[in-house]
Amino acid sequence: MMVDTGAAVTIVTTAWAEAHGLKVKEGHNFAVRSASGEGMKIQGTTSFTVQITPMLELDLANITVQEGSFYQGLLGMDVLAGKAGVMGPAILKMSGPGTWGEI
Repeated sequence: MMVDTGAAVTIVTTAWAEAHGLKVKEGHNFAVRSASGEGMKIQGTTSFTVQITPMLELDLANITVQEGSFYQGLLGMDVLAGKAGVMGPAILKMSGPGTWGEI
């Protein structure tokens, strides 16, 4: 999956859902447009768990499933917003050339 802070919703393709053995609940009551403004063909929704770090797993429900295979999955702001440690504030300290910094 690719993190996309410009995406309003999290989306996976039907091929990705099938490859991971996910059930797709057909039907939807919303429209999704791509970054170029084109309407997307939505197949339904699915649910799964994604591990962000060794200590952080997110249970995702009602994830949009669309036709297509260009991106296998986009992790959008519907999931990322407000998750501490995912998109929360961070401080980056840089020590100088040739030395390690810390986050």
